[in-house]
Amino acid sequence: LFFGLIFINSAGHAKNKVPNPIRDTLHLNSDTFAGLELLAPFVHNFDVFITGENHTYLRSNAQLWSKMIKYLNKTAGLQSVMIEYGYSSGWLINKYIQTGDTALYNVLKSYSFKELAYAYKEMMEYNKTLPEGKKLYFTGIDLERGIYSAAKVLGLLLPQNKEIPDSIELHIESLQSLITYNDNIISSKKEDFTDYFQSYSSNTTMDKIISNFNAHPNLYKVYLGDNYADFKKIIKGLEDVKIWKQYEKENATHQFVYREKYLYGRFLEEYNLKGGKFFGQFGRCHSATSIQEANSCNWYNFKSLAHRIQSSKDVNLKDKVFSIGIMYDESSADEGWEKLQNHIDSIFNLLPVNSILLYDLKSDTLMNNKLSDMFNLLFFNTFQPSQNYIYGRDDDEEDTYTFKNNQVKSFFSLNSGVYGFNFDELNQWFNPLKSKAFNSTIPYIGFSIANFTKKTTQLFTFNYFINQKTTYNDSMSSKFGGLAIHSQTGINLTNKSKFLSIIPAWGLGFSNLLLEITETTNNANVLNGYLGEDKLVIYNNPAFTTDFSMIIEAKIKKMGLGLWAGYQFDLSNKHWIADERLKKGPETSLKSWYAGLKLAFHL
Repeated sequence: LFFGLIFINSAGHAKNKVPNPIRDTLHLNSDTFAGLELLAPFVHNFDVFITGENHTYLRSNAQLWSKMIKYLNKTAGLQSVMIEYGYSSGWLINKYIQTGDTALYNVLKSYSFKELAYAYKEMMEYNKTLPEGKKLYFTGIDLERGIYSAAKVLGLLLPQNKEIPDSIELHIESLQSLITYNDNIISSKKEDFTDYFQSYSSNTTMDKIISNFNAHPNLYKVYLGDNYADFKKIIKGLEDVKIWKQYEKENATHQFVYREKYLYGRFLEEYNLKGGKFFGQFGRCHSATSIQEANSCNWYNFKSLAHRIQSSKDVNLKDKVFSIGIMYDESSADEGWEKLQNHIDSIFNLLPVNSILLYDLKSDTLMNNKLSDMFNLLFFNTFQPSQNYIYGRDDDEEDTYTFKNNQVKSFFSLNSGVYGFNFDELNQWFNPLKSKAFNSTIPYIGFSIANFTKKTTQLFTFNYFINQKTTYNDSMSSKFGGLAIHSQTGINLTNKSKFLSIIPAWGLGFSNLLLEITETTNNANVLNGYLGEDKLVIYNNPAFTTDFSMIIEAKIKKMGLGLWAGYQFDLSNKHWIADERLKKGPETSLKSWYAGLKLAFHL
């Protein structure tokens, strides 16, 4: 999440450099490094490179992560990549990238976001091209916050077909049982873990395994062999995360200080082991090189990982951090984003959708004054959050990810327009009394409710026909109205655009015309009301319909204004109904064209 204290105004900064999107944006899907030219003067003068992301933009984040690793490897000799995961996930990612073992990749696909799994596969393929001694190394430096993946990796470290000492056998088998259960839950793509928590407790199971490990370290050392050191580090990480969780549970500010100190300690451990240049892509709150009095993560007087490295006592690290903040053009997806003002918006307005631009702060007086103490450069990212894009998948492939993860969006709209019927035959019946008693163009008001994904839209519409009131003579009048209901399925033709929707749709529906004829009399008789009241006759003309339509909507953030037009066909009997379907009288078809405006509110 980005820092909530940034207030920007574009007035008086006409001299700021205007980016050229065609020249400057990154070529994410090619092997070139076009768009990263601004980095060239810095790669040899800094040793730790950090980019700060919003985690919800998985696809574009993963693509940028891969691009940065390749660029820094080629230009600066980068080999060490730190990841915002625990040691166990880092071990798994690194093991896969070094070996290419498909079994490990299948674990990553199950226990990671798919966008990231594709990125790890890309890194594995790239790592193959590097000579021995120059290959990449990946390590997790965060707390073991993912207990499921930690348990899975502990299981991968267990030896096969080796006798288990009696004193640890119960706990080894319990670990294997827990892992198998987790695998079954994940492979079934079950989203609701309620049943799981009611059946077993991962935390309790792991607590007992940790206690047993601490009670019998020598037995574990003999049993695990070469894997003992990695197993021990994960166990230690699970112990450390319990401290953080307790701070979090008590809502103490210790929670964010403890975590940042942990990240820094793990970085130093890896740096002292490997040396050389490091790169990591973290949440933005971890990436500012200055102390933040407050930020949108709700952390105060905050010393981030980047700041701690930048101000390190180690002379090889002090002032050697190069940080790049990533900004996103999607206010609804980012807490505190509404505080950004016109200047940054004007830059985003210059960029095409699905692009990333590296931006020079020093060329922009306003942003340099506001942000240079936090970042060296900025990335402007116009991709959408992850529910709209899958890393590594072509846009024309079927997108089942949205449905699997229930990522369905909705909107509600208010509608107004007209239906165009043919009432010539109906009007002929009333011609002696009044020529063209009923206008064939009927105005309506109504509403629509829709659910939509990247590819399709499901739309339900209810429209009410505004009544036509007609007086024929002193004793006879009528009221003519009705309704139309549409249930439609549409195809989203412009799913790459965040400003425009074009949706052709087809569906089934129900319409009804309602005609009320009132006769007024002062005489009580059997032909009129017994007490002299008005005589009311009600006629209905119901019909099942099928229709085709087109929706064109212009969108700005949560609001949209659209045009809706279509044609419906009448599938039913055309005669009117009083108490029963009339055999005689005019036949009126509900076949019609319709058109109108929609004011949409996206939820």
